[in-house]
Amino acid sequence: MEAGELKNEPFAVYNVSTNGTNRLLYAICDGAGFRPKTVTAAYNDYGLINEVISNHCISIVSHTFYKQFRSLGFTELHIATNIPLIQKIYLVWVRDANLSPVARGFREILLSK
Repeated sequence: MEAGELKNEPFAVYNVSTNGTNRLLYAICDGAGFRPKTVTAAYNDYGLINEVISNHCISIVSHTFYKQFRSLGFTELHIATNIPLIQKIYLVWVRDANLSPVARGFREILLSK
C-alpha cells in the first residue's frame, strides 16, 4: 500500500509521543503529499487502541504492541515509504545495583560503542 492511499482516513495519534511515533506518521504523510486527518489522541498505547476502536479510525503503533492486539481483529498494513522504520531501544539499569558479571560486561560493551 502507498501512504497516499491513506489521505482521507481519520487517524488517532499520541498526545505525547516520546518515541517519535507522531513525528514518523507526519513524515510519512508529508512524503506522500498530505497531512493526516487526526480525529482523536491518547496518552498511551492502550488508550490509542481504545480510540481506534471507539472512533473507527487508524493509527500507527510498534509491531511489538500490535502483536498483543492482533486477536481483536486489527489489520496490519505495510506502507511503502522511503523513510527507514527503526525503533529505538534502550538499556536501563538501577544505577547502584550490583549487576551480574554478564550484565555488567554487556553494559560495558554497549557503552564503549
